Amino acid sequence: MRSSTLIVGLMLFIIGDAHAYLDPGAGSIILQGIIAAIAGGFVVLRSYWGKVKQLFTRRKAADLGTPPRD
Repeated sequence: MRSSTLIVGLMLFIIGDAHAYLDPGAGSIILQGIIAAIAGGFVVLRSYWGKVKQLFTRRKAADLGTPPRD
């Protein structure tokens, strides 16, 4: 098990240049993915906003179901 991990790790450092070409369309797709991830994060935050807000706010005595002090 350890030897296979070592071999894969060494192969990552030995691999030469890829001579790959990234055209402008690839950059556009990467940018769209980043924007989509940010927008998705905002949607998730918005859907759980009540729970997040509840973590950082103090509850009043009436909200806890205990009678208020006189």
